Amino acid sequence: MDASSVAVNPREARRLRRTRPMPRWQKERLAERIQRKQDEVGINLNAPVRGSHGVPAPRDYDETRESALRDNIRMLVGMISNLLREQAGEEMLEAVEQIRMLAKARRTGDGLAGERLYSLIDDLIDDLPKMVTVLKAFTLYFQLINIAEEQQRVRVLRQRTRLAHQQGAPVRENIAFAIHWLYQQGFQQIELEFLMSALSITPVFTAHPTEANRRTVLFKHKAISDILNELDRVDFSPDERRDRIHLVSENVLSLWQTDENREQKPTVMDEVRHGLYYLSSTVFDLVPHVYEELERQIKRYYPSFEGPIPIFFRYGSWIGGDRDGNPFVTVDVTRQTLQAQQLRLFELYLEEVRTLFAHLSMSIHHAEFTAEFRAKMEELQHRLPANVREELARMQREPYRQMLSIIRHRLQATHRRAAYLWDDRTPDPLEYRYPDELIEDLEAVAQSLRAGKGELLAEGRLARLILCVRVYGFHFVTLDIRQHAERHSQALHEIFQHYSDGGTDWLSLPEEEKVAMLVRELATRRPLTSQLRFSAPTNETIGVFRTIRDAKNRMGDRVIDAYIISMTENTSHLLEVLLLAKDASLFGELDIVPLFESIDDLLRAPDLLHALFSIPIYMRHLRRRNLHQPIMIGYSDSNKDGGYLSATWSLYKAQRDILDACDEFDVDVTLFHGRGGSVSRGGGSVVRSISTQPPNTIRGRIKVTEQGEVISNQYAKDTIARRHMEQMIGTVLLSSGRPNQSPRQDDWADIMDALGAESNRAYRRLVEQPHLIRYFMETTPVNTIANLNIGSRPAKRRETAGVEDLRAIPWVFSWSQCRVNLTNWYGLGSAIMAWTEGGQRRERVESLREMYRNWDFFKALVENVQMALWKTDLFTALQYTSLTDEPVRVIFDLIEAEFRKTTQALQWVLDVEDLADNSSWLYRAIQLRNPYLDPLNFIQVALLNRVRMYREEGRDDWQPLEDALNLSVKGLAAGLAGTG
Repeated sequence: MDASSVAVNPREARRLRRTRPMPRWQKERLAERIQRKQDEVGINLNAPVRGSHGVPAPRDYDETRESALRDNIRMLVGMISNLLREQAGEEMLEAVEQIRMLAKARRTGDGLAGERLYSLIDDLIDDLPKMVTVLKAFTLYFQLINIAEEQQRVRVLRQRTRLAHQQGAPVRENIAFAIHWLYQQGFQQIELEFLMSALSITPVFTAHPTEANRRTVLFKHKAISDILNELDRVDFSPDERRDRIHLVSENVLSLWQTDENREQKPTVMDEVRHGLYYLSSTVFDLVPHVYEELERQIKRYYPSFEGPIPIFFRYGSWIGGDRDGNPFVTVDVTRQTLQAQQLRLFELYLEEVRTLFAHLSMSIHHAEFTAEFRAKMEELQHRLPANVREELARMQREPYRQMLSIIRHRLQATHRRAAYLWDDRTPDPLEYRYPDELIEDLEAVAQSLRAGKGELLAEGRLARLILCVRVYGFHFVTLDIRQHAERHSQALHEIFQHYSDGGTDWLSLPEEEKVAMLVRELATRRPLTSQLRFSAPTNETIGVFRTIRDAKNRMGDRVIDAYIISMTENTSHLLEVLLLAKDASLFGELDIVPLFESIDDLLRAPDLLHALFSIPIYMRHLRRRNLHQPIMIGYSDSNKDGGYLSATWSLYKAQRDILDACDEFDVDVTLFHGRGGSVSRGGGSVVRSISTQPPNTIRGRIKVTEQGEVISNQYAKDTIARRHMEQMIGTVLLSSGRPNQSPRQDDWADIMDALGAESNRAYRRLVEQPHLIRYFMETTPVNTIANLNIGSRPAKRRETAGVEDLRAIPWVFSWSQCRVNLTNWYGLGSAIMAWTEGGQRRERVESLREMYRNWDFFKALVENVQMALWKTDLFTALQYTSLTDEPVRVIFDLIEAEFRKTTQALQWVLDVEDLADNSSWLYRAIQLRNPYLDPLNFIQVALLNRVRMYREEGRDDWQPLEDALNLSVKGLAAGLAGTG
């Protein structure tokens, strides 16, 4: 039968066109289309690398330091080459090198090199083992380059510190700089004392799935990083240096032979252990040093300051407590989380006590011991069993060791109790019941040391351990609980139906009736749920509050002190949680925190707070909380809801209006910023994020989430982690001590209102396009990301019908993978073009330039968009359009048009002809990485096409292709240095 006579239904024809490899003529048409667009608007979408040679040195350029980075990169790349030769053969090494060279040549405008590159990748799709080798090679390359650049950050920080010390000036953006600057600005000691009393800074670790790497891979990265750090700092002999480099090679080989992809999703407890790793290895040791630095700098400029420094800097966690959209966070998991935190903390305390035992070997023949210390030790000895008293008798000449031995035995007893935290057991007389008891024992040693001319010993490791106990208590970090507002409403619907024999339809009641009924229930003393007789979800909701009560009784008040309500839209949502808390004997014992996420909810938040604070029973709860109301604002969903400019401005306005509403009722506020990793989710520099908040909204208090790759980026190395901590504290001190008020901020607010509205309209026009969801699902690796096993939480709230159903992280992650970065810039160009059109364009553009020069908030916004445009590559994004049908590709046309507008608008605001900035290290880094990212993107397009074809044909051999696709996502995430 002739093939032309076979009838093919139209749907099947469309599928075949979409899933078969892109023919050469179609690629040529795409190239012609790009050229035509470039000729029309004068913007090169496939521009050659700029600024990679002859770039002016940055201000802090240092030839020695740059040389060290080049040496490390040369060494690591050489290891990859050797590894490829040994593991895959000379032919494979040559293939990878050919792809690399062709990609670089294509970026310089060599069209023939581009054709040869596409042809090579077309061939690779039919040789899966070879393709996987190429993917692993480029992924490993980016992982090692990231490690080398991280070590470069450490070198920069060290050199700046040395230079500042030589010049007698503090390093910018740290604690010393903040105190010095406040002193120079005439900040009085009484003002500082007031600020210190109000200070509260809480970074909060979350398990949001934005860390693409396995823990196993991260540990290998850290091993390599630690060795590079050693090579910088230690004067090794040639043999010792060779041995260290050999260890790097071992770890590189181990990485090569390790699966990048997890076989299964991590459990919540896996995520808990991951968070505890950074808390234990970095945070635990560094926090006391940060307090010491603050006290040292205050004493330097304010010598009569009355200490001690209050405990204001603590860490929190959502891991094991955030149940919004994660059915795997159960009551049992929360209990296991609290227990794991406590057990790990006691292990750390015991390690410190053992170190002090070896350290404090003072003898009665060479040191003095106070009578109070001896009396304290004698009192404790009476509680000890006979075997412990015998142990102490063997060290009678070393009283401090005797005391530390007692403390060790008491901590061990406390640790044993923690292993049975939720069981009702007879207490061991040795165990510590409260942190204050441990502090009292340690202070007895410290006071005796000070009196016996051992101040230096008292103020060293011992003082740091005492401070740790004051900061971490017996719980380590405060666990926040978060749940969707809908869950509480459903639970109360069932409870009220039970009491009214099905007569109360809680979910359909008007808001006014809900509030009135909740107020009545809050005023009564009768229990709401004396027995768990409801459905499993409702029993679980009730059980959460009872777990909070039990945890507070067993571990102290700070173990859980906030309950966050996602998607807070009504006053009743807070009263529902207050009622459930009261039912568990937690009235006034728990912060009830609204989370305002959508733009509409942010704008309506002040009215909601007015209504809430007008309810006497809620104010009675607040008075028990010292009239303090934490309020969380969400960056992710507001951006997904309205686009970058609109969401950023809505968040700015909402903060001012929220503070005004709370001030009317004399309620103190801590704003809790739900930041992510990308700019669109509130990420980026913590200094810029804090310093560009509205004036007088920080007030010494801030709480911020730290998610996914942000945790590994900021806390894997002590030097970077300490810098990050000091930046947070220093910037909060500056922003609270002397808020930066821009000269014409009120006038500029009207301009921002207009820009925000226009930006929102442009963004909504895009996301409401009928083809948008299909375009997103077919031209990005969103489904692959959902199956990456990088987090325990499901990737979707429900089956996707619109943008609102997508979670923010895969939304951002997917747009970054296909190089569109839509969430970081879309809408700004249309906003500025619309606002400046007409006869006032010149005058209005000058207004925007003045805003950029004089308003930190607008300057940060513009520069964030500029950075996003640097990272956007529409030529690469265009390759992904081959994965969908022609009618759907209209979405790319809209994206491209907005990109042109945004580029032109930023050129006006910045008063430049080209957004390229060769003096920026970030711009140069992006341009240098692009040629190495291109093969990963082109391979990903080919794999997406082939996987979909196999699935639609019902073939069962698509899984190896899916694994390769996962690897391409990991490689691009490493190359782009971020996910979502």
